[in-house]
Amino acid sequence: MPSLGHYESFQNCFQIKFDSRGSLQGGGAIRDQVKGLSKDSRRRLVKLINSLGESPEAFFVTLTMRTASENFKEWKKWLNRTLSAMRYSYPELTGIWRLEFQKRGTPHFHLLVFTNGQYPIKAFRAKLRKYWSNAVGQQNTSFIHGVKVEKVRDVKKSGFYLAIYQAKNEQDRTDIPTGKTYGVINKDKLPVAQYSGGEFNSIQFNVWCKRLYRRYIKANGASTHSPLWFSLKDRTKGFTGFMSRPLQREFFALCHDLSKEPDSIQRNGCDYTHLFRPLPKAS
Repeated sequence: MPSLGHYESFQNCFQIKFDSRGSLQGGGAIRDQVKGLSKDSRRRLVKLINSLGESPEAFFVTLTMRTASENFKEWKKWLNRTLSAMRYSYPELTGIWRLEFQKRGTPHFHLLVFTNGQYPIKAFRAKLRKYWSNAVGQQNTSFIHGVKVEKVRDVKKSGFYLAIYQAKNEQDRTDIPTGKTYGVINKDKLPVAQYSGGEFNSIQFNVWCKRLYRRYIKANGASTHSPLWFSLKDRTKGFTGFMSRPLQREFFALCHDLSKEPDSIQRNGCDYTHLFRPLPKAS
């Protein structure tokens, strides 16, 4: 029997997708001007962050401006010039950038960069300052508020991770065109931890994945009135879930068993209740 779809497993998330012949959704619409970060874009960004594995060397960078015009192409030009120069000095450089706005409306960039090598932070900071100044131009040096660089030991505890998860809506501007609000640097070298996934040929697999994932997020504080909760009720669409890699193995095994024979779990005496208990609080 041909597969209906497949699932992909990453470090701290997974994704279930229908194949083109199994999807019941139509094509996309014509895109309007990009203003701020949409819900779909934020979901893709969060999924990307949770897909990252361990990396020996990473830096959290903030590029801030005192003032700037409302022409997003100018900000992006400064950023692209800076990144091009950095990639020339560090050919293995990769990472993610994110555009945000201060309360007064001026833009700044957050970057999570992986150098894929051991480099002193002082030398890295000095080169970044030089390239950022050259990109902005001597006539605009008064625009530069500062270049901040911090070493990252744990991506999930980094300032970039917190900026993505704790960002307020007012840190995005929807009153002016902003273009893309995040992007990937040297995508092929990004340390994404992708593991083997699998296929499914019954829509019941997707149904059970959504049912059990609802139990999982409810145990960890999700509201049954939230948009996420209701989005998981549509059996014709795939979804992205967030769960540690060890739990994912058991989760998918359980979903496969239930989609084939719903009462097989009780009959075999398997205990999967730990999948739906609250996660321990971080210290």
